[in-house]
Order: sequence, then C-alpha cells, then structure tokens
Amino acid sequence: MSLRTSTTNAALTLLCVSSFFSACTPAVRSFDEGQSVAFGQVEVIADDKKVENLQGIGDVTGAGLVLLRPGEEKAEYIALSGDGEFYWDLGPGKYSIVAFQYLSKGGRRSINLGARFTVPATPTSVYVGDLVVLLNDFYQSVGMADRYEDALLRLAAAYPDHPAETTKDLVQFEPPVGSYSSVRAPCAPEWGIECDTHQYGVKPIRPAHGTGDYTVTDSLTPTFEWSPSRRPEVHYDLVIRKSVSCRGTVLFREGLPGEVVVYKEDLTTPFYTAEEPLSPGTNYIWSVRFREGDVVSRWSSTGHFTFFIVGYSSSVGDWFRFCTPPAR
Repeated sequence: MSLRTSTTNAALTLLCVSSFFSACTPAVRSFDEGQSVAFGQVEVIADDKKVENLQGIGDVTGAGLVLLRPGEEKAEYIALSGDGEFYWDLGPGKYSIVAFQYLSKGGRRSINLGARFTVPATPTSVYVGDLVVLLNDFYQSVGMADRYEDALLRLAAAYPDHPAETTKDLVQFEPPVGSYSSVRAPCAPEWGIECDTHQYGVKPIRPAHGTGDYTVTDSLTPTFEWSPSRRPEVHYDLVIRKSVSCRGTVLFREGLPGEVVVYKEDLTTPFYTAEEPLSPGTNYIWSVRFREGDVVSRWSSTGHFTFFIVGYSSSVGDWFRFCTPPAR
C-alpha cells in the first residue's frame, strides 16, 4: 500500500514532509496496479483569503492530513502538495482522515476531523471530496465541498492510468459528542474554576496527566477524578477516546483523538469509575467539560498545543493522557 501526494517522485514526497517551504508542484505519475485511488483536495481560506501554496512561506504552511488505515493503531502524516491535491493508492477497507495539521505563526496546529470514507474491493478511483478549511484568529472550521466534475479533470491530468471505474464516497464527519444547545469557554467565570496559562478547565487529579509519557493506571477500570467547580449546580461530562499516534514526522507525534470508548453526560460529582474494562496496554486520552442544563464548556485541556475539534468544541492544549496496564 502506498500513499502519494502530487509530487514527481518519492524523494520529493519526503521533501514535502521535511521542508515546509516546498511548493511540490503536481506531475503525471503512474498507478499501482490492483490498488484503488482515493483523491480530493484541501482548500484553506485564512482571514477570508485563499492560501495559494500550502507549503509556501506565510501564516499557513507545512500542511498535511493524518490518515488512519484499516485495522491499524498508528496513523500516518501525509504532506499535501502546494495546491492541496492528494492522490492515495489504497487497498480496500474503511479509512479515517484523523486530522488536518499545519504550522502557523510559529506554532503547531491540528484540526481533528474524524472524517471517514470507504475504499471498495474492486480497484476504483474514489473521490472523497474537497475539504474546505476556514481559519482566523477566533474561528476554525472544516467543511466538505462536492466538486466531483472538476476533481475528475484533475485526476485525469495527474493520474492518466487511474482505475477506469470512478465513484464518489464523500467523507462523513464524526457527529458531535453528547447533546447541548451552546458552548462556552472552559475558563468563563460561570463555571467556577481557576485557570492558568497551562490549564484550561478542570485539572486532572487521577490519572495524572504526564507531560511526556502516558500515565499507567493500576487497573482496567480506573477511577477518573478532577478538580471540581466551586458551584454545586455545575455538572460534568466525561469522554474517553483511544489515542491515535502519528508516524511520519516528529512535529505531530502527539496522540490524536481516536474513537470514543466512554462518554458520560451530566455527572454530578467530580469523579467517575469505568464501568466496563478498558483494553489492556492501550493509550487513551480523556477530558471533562462543564455542564449547566443544556449549556456546556469546551473540553478541558493542558499545555500549549493548539487542538481544534470540528463540530462540537475547540480547545487549546492537550487532552489528558493515560495508558492501561498490559494483559496478564
């Protein structure tokens, strides 16, 4: 299985990953027989202006997508070409585009997508959609545009021997977690919590958040505890996700949000014990948000890494990490 961006050869593909100032212009390439081609494009609009080169010099550079293959726990960061086009040779199965990542103003940025698509068993050219990323200092979002006819023209130019059968399987984004009517900042006075430059929302008490490695719990049904709100009428939502690690570049090696394994809504106490055993020897991330009626906060986080979750919240920092003990 090979993954391709619009580059002339493997060496230039590596250059896209290691150098954030390469335009990586598209070129005609050959097709791996027996594989399908998943294709699309990423368009970034920053401050109401389209970014013409996603690998150029500017406020948005070093852009790429994080792809999780079927049955794998580690995702792969794939640098985009300067024009945002991507053509991936893939085998059959269900895939997830975990995140869109980029560099901006000296910092790392990641927008979690949870965008899923399926590659059929028969070699096919599968259009998964054009992702449209909107960025400014106050708002980040990702939508999907159906530009199928234009995409077919791009495919024919870049991939003349692509599988003759073409289909459209537009990515499906993960739905919001839980129910609510509006979202507030986690450090807003109404939540009755003290924040600082490293802590946004609650502070994890157990499992403690490790700044490097994942904190190992003492059982597969750990207890989660966090700093409480000063206001007793404030309740809590808790979420636990699998942590997806990302190979391909050290800049984005932190765990990314995988599938939701536990979600508890409207907890009245600042602690919760897992009711069902978690998988042994597995990395997870967890977080807590405040709730009062149908109004919630963004998910709590720690650190400086900017991490946006499309559709239901945004947050600054990492979620809290832990790892379950290995099987005995």
